[in-house]
Amino acid sequence: MKKPSSSIRIKKPAGGKPAGPGALPGGVVFLAGLWAGVWQWLHPAGSLAPAILPIAAAAAALCLGLLVRWEKPGRLTALAAVLAAWLAWAVLCRNRLTAAAAALGNLAISRLLLQTGRYHPPYSGGGSVWPLVLTLAVLTGGVTALALRRRWPGFCLAVGLAALVLRLMGLLEGDWPLAVLLVGGLMCLLPRQGLGRQAMLAGLSLFVAAFCALVPLIPGLVPAQGNGVFLHRLRYESHPSPLPEGDLTRPHGSGSQTALTVTMDRWEPLYLRGFAAGEYTGRSWQPLEGEALAAQSDTLYTLQRDYFFPSTQVSAAWQDVSGGESRTVTVANAGACRQRLYLPYGAATDALDAADLAGEGGRVPADAVTLSVYPVEDSYLLQDALSRSGDDTPYRQGEAVYRQWVYDHYLTVPQSTYEALTRAFAPESDMTTTQAKAAVLAWLSQSVSYRQGASVSGGDIAAAMASGGQQGSDIHYATLAALLLRCCGVPARYAEGYVVTRQQAEAMVPGGTLTLTEQSSHAWTEYYLDGVGWLPFDAAPGYTDLVEYRLPENGPEGENGQGDTPVPDTPVQEREPEVVPEEEQPQDRRAEYVRNALLTLAAALALGLLALTVRALLGRRRLKQAAARYQDPDCRMGCGYILCAVHDLLGQPGLPEDPLSPEDAEDLVYLEREVWYSGHTMTEDQRRRCLALLESARRVWREQTPALRRFAARFITCKVF
Repeated sequence: MKKPSSSIRIKKPAGGKPAGPGALPGGVVFLAGLWAGVWQWLHPAGSLAPAILPIAAAAAALCLGLLVRWEKPGRLTALAAVLAAWLAWAVLCRNRLTAAAAALGNLAISRLLLQTGRYHPPYSGGGSVWPLVLTLAVLTGGVTALALRRRWPGFCLAVGLAALVLRLMGLLEGDWPLAVLLVGGLMCLLPRQGLGRQAMLAGLSLFVAAFCALVPLIPGLVPAQGNGVFLHRLRYESHPSPLPEGDLTRPHGSGSQTALTVTMDRWEPLYLRGFAAGEYTGRSWQPLEGEALAAQSDTLYTLQRDYFFPSTQVSAAWQDVSGGESRTVTVANAGACRQRLYLPYGAATDALDAADLAGEGGRVPADAVTLSVYPVEDSYLLQDALSRSGDDTPYRQGEAVYRQWVYDHYLTVPQSTYEALTRAFAPESDMTTTQAKAAVLAWLSQSVSYRQGASVSGGDIAAAMASGGQQGSDIHYATLAALLLRCCGVPARYAEGYVVTRQQAEAMVPGGTLTLTEQSSHAWTEYYLDGVGWLPFDAAPGYTDLVEYRLPENGPEGENGQGDTPVPDTPVQEREPEVVPEEEQPQDRRAEYVRNALLTLAAALALGLLALTVRALLGRRRLKQAAARYQDPDCRMGCGYILCAVHDLLGQPGLPEDPLSPEDAEDLVYLEREVWYSGHTMTEDQRRRCLALLESARRVWREQTPALRRFAARFITCKVF
């Protein structure tokens, strides 16, 4: 006989059911971290308080997306009507949205200039960013709600990985917004998934990613100058011994790896500059801060686009006076850092990029470049020729602007460093560059001894060496020479690259190719000669005679102080070093870094704990609502809900195959037949038997499940009441 069909249909929750309110806390935390990070990126020096508005807008859209039952008739139609109204508003207010987009784009351009040193022309117009920001916030809230409802774990994972990649590139701050974003992504990845193996692995992987981001990447554990170093080396450097790039605690490479190949039609000693930095921090040299470039970005871009590049200024000066005999030099990169070109002084080339402000146009991808190189040793003769020419040429106008920029930014000496240096080195007033270089060389020869690969400890390496009796390598000589020239009022900076020595040049035939290895890497000093540009000054023993400057007839016969008659290289304005107070100098404050890191980690964990608590409360509320259905007026319905709960409980991980006693198992079979297959009227006594069976299942689950798993099932996944 055919069994009667059941009068009820209770559909148990399926694993692919769309997420509901239980995913709300994780989504809110995720969006809070996302928009706090976006606002912090756009306004690095401003308050994060205005970020509350886009966070609130995104959270509101998320709540609507998760809490509204869109499957009901009319809901999707209403949503379409709202979207149509918004499109109509966007058409009517397109001018405001366009202005907001321009303002937002200009904020992004300014931020990218601070981070990368590249100039982008600003957008015309501009206005309030809020119409577009709030619109984008609502859009992100809606997309997040859709991803959570459809259980797309790849969405949160992709956003988290993108944030980590941007952080490794140095384009994203590693502050608490990143921590909140990753914690929110972890919460979104495991909404109501139980503690199965797949969920555990996914959660563990994201937790490891969050931990890796919180500890070494937030400002706290590592100095800011380390941002992007890993990806920089991975992208541009092919071997582990690159130039130190201003790091005075790490010597440059001394191995046999090939770095550059150089070809010349007439061989002479040559400096190939690849790195220059003007900000001394005590233990390193850093390029000028992005704020300094941003303050005059339009001027610097116009200078490089229409007048000359600082890295090729000497050749532009020669072309201005229509003098100088150039030679042809080809430089090919065979293993050195590929981020920048390695240009000799006096080079002329069209391969530079005017938008590259931080690298003075030299950060361009090129495996080889052929240059016309003008004589650097005649720079003082060139200065004399320029002084007799008119001031109305485009080059002279651009040089006057750039000279002021140089004097504003390349005379800075930290206060403690200045005091330590001037106690041992007393510069005279109104010294020319010739006299200043001679005084610096004389002091270094008496106070420092050269040793390749020497290391100097201390928070301020220059101050530690100022007392005398120290050993130093080329990076220390270059550091001291640059700072001492600044003390004399001569703009100077630190430089690194590769050197073709006199012995190497004399051994080559015209048109031959020389291979430079990492052993040819070197550090030296650059100083600014008014009207001409940056020139090399090498104070390291064995390198001081690579460039022998020829002076005008009214000057001394040698450059290194063999005469007393000043040359006409004194600038018009009075030259004094700019001493920066100690508190403004970046120091190695590792204790403060660690404290900031721990505070950020604690704040992220507290916020995550709060979000998990809210999620647990919502889950417990859902379980209470499910338990209320046990007392449904229809006994068959109530008993069906109870038996579903029994099966859910017995299906929890860790229980044996037959956890119930024989009596309870027999009672379960009987009640299931009555509820699902019989047409009998269900009674209150049968409801009480179902409740007693549920209590027996709970007791078995409590006895045979470890405490940690019981806690997770009750208060994290909220599977058990």
